[in-house]
Amino acid sequence: MLESSSVKDRMNALDNYVSNLKEGWALPRERKTVRFTSKQIDFLTQKFDEGLKTSTRWKPEVVVDMMHNFKVDGKFAFSVSEFLSAAQIRSVFSREKSKRAKVGVKVQKTADEEEQDDEESFRDGQALEEVLVRSAMHEKCEKIFDEGDEEEAQPLKRGVKHHSSNQDLPDKKRSSLRKKKP
Repeated sequence: MLESSSVKDRMNALDNYVSNLKEGWALPRERKTVRFTSKQIDFLTQKFDEGLKTSTRWKPEVVVDMMHNFKVDGKFAFSVSEFLSAAQIRSVFSREKSKRAKVGVKVQKTADEEEQDDEESFRDGQALEEVLVRSAMHEKCEKIFDEGDEEEAQPLKRGVKHHSSNQDLPDKKRSSLRKKKP
């Protein structure tokens, strides 16, 4: 009996309990839609473009600090109410990236990148030219050997040295080709 009375007492206590929590206290709060000002968008677009040009992606947390310390003519450019969070900046960067990917906007190359591209294409041209010259020489050599013209073939044979033919080398040079004892 003691047990049933204690249960009844507890039930009465729960009925008399008044909560100080408001109805809907566990529901997520409504978010306000905030439009960014043109000044904020310009600043973030500038940082995004800088990241593309220098090939270093700005971290949103760093951009938040830059936004807090950004000054124009010695005065802070953004008021406290205009500061953005790292999540907001990350979202803007993500939207900007997808927008540019859709449009296919190409970022203008810097002078260094253009110089690198020019140098690379120059080296490619040189390599191609060298391959063509070597190919022509190879064809000429094959033609001479195939025709059996011994007079023209002799200088070509003399100029070719094979790695395994070290018999023609003096002893001093030949000794450097031998394996050294530990």
